[in-house]
Parts: sequence; C-alpha cells; structure tokens
Amino acid sequence: MDPSTHQPIDPSTHQLINSSTHHPITLSTLVTKTDKFTSPIGKLSDIFTSPLGKIRNERVQNYLEVMEKCFHLTLLKPFSANLRKELVKMPKGYLMDTGLRNCLLNNFQPVNQRLDKGELWEQAFFRLLVDKYGMDEIRFWRTADGKGIDFILPNQHPPLAVEIKFDKEQIKIKKYRAFLDANPEFNFSVAAVHPWSETFFRDFL
Repeated sequence: MDPSTHQPIDPSTHQLINSSTHHPITLSTLVTKTDKFTSPIGKLSDIFTSPLGKIRNERVQNYLEVMEKCFHLTLLKPFSANLRKELVKMPKGYLMDTGLRNCLLNNFQPVNQRLDKGELWEQAFFRLLVDKYGMDEIRFWRTADGKGIDFILPNQHPPLAVEIKFDKEQIKIKKYRAFLDANPEFNFSVAAVHPWSETFFRDFL
C-alpha cells in the first residue's frame, strides 16, 4: 500500500471542508494539526483556533463527531497498564484515508522527502491494523511524561504492543521499559519502513 496515494474526496467531505460558522474550522485545519492529531486529544479549544480566536471545545468536538460519522476519522481509546501518570481518558485521532490527508495538505511528495513521513507511516499502519483486527481491538498507551506505545492489541494471543517508526534506529527501548516491565505477557515489536524487512507482512499482518 502506498501511503501517499491520491484519492477523490467524497461529497460529505466537501461539505465539511467548505462549511463555516461563527468560529470557522475546517477538516483541512484538523489535518494540519498533525503534531496534536496523532497525540492524545485533550482540551480541544487549546489546539484549534480560528481567525476570531479560540474555538469552543464543544464546537470542535462536533466537527470530530461529524468526521467519525463520515468514516474519515477514528478516535482511538487509551489502554491502561495500571501505572502512574497514565493518560486514560483522552483519545488519539487517526484519519482513515492517507490519500485524503495528502489532498488536504496538498502534499504528494514521495514519502522519503516528506517532513511528516513518520506521521504518514503511523496513519497508514493504523489502517492496516484496522483492516485486520477491527477498530475496537486497537488501543494506545501514553503517560503524562511522554512515554508511550503507538498501538496496543490486548485481546490477541499473546497480546501485542507495536511502536511505529519510519527508521528503526529512532527506537529508544528505555521509553517502553515501564510498560514492558508491568506487562511481560505482551510481545513488543517495531514496525519500521527503514530498514525494510521481507517478513514485515508476515510479522504484523
């Protein structure tokens, strides 16, 4: 699967993109908040602003709900490992179509040339997991001090913990030690583009 694939936007998306209210916010605005969008979503009004200032939390939540109903967005629930300072309430957002994401960002560069290649790979891998396991089977784990694992599949046998990195050399195992020590039954894996493994699809899918 090519995560930079360009696909047409359906009418429901055009309606959301072109909509405007007293405090306008668009789907493209949501997508450009990549640093927040693939992190746990807290007080939404602190993340999104309009030309008129901050947008009420309830209004942003309404847009996210519309995106979910149009099957453009999934809000991933956190997993609790019963450790201190876990984020157990705030969801993490993923678009279901990387082609839509690229279209809204107007960025169709090859993946290796993109500044957001890590986020793009994470979005693409999430969709692969959804296709195999279903959205209800996937969680993420994150603590308030920044430790985290991108995807947790607690109901598999054995349960799985998967960290997503474009380059495997970016992995720092100590960031995951607290989770792995508290949950030794989990198999921990790194899903990386570089170096590419010929066993990738067998290992993960």
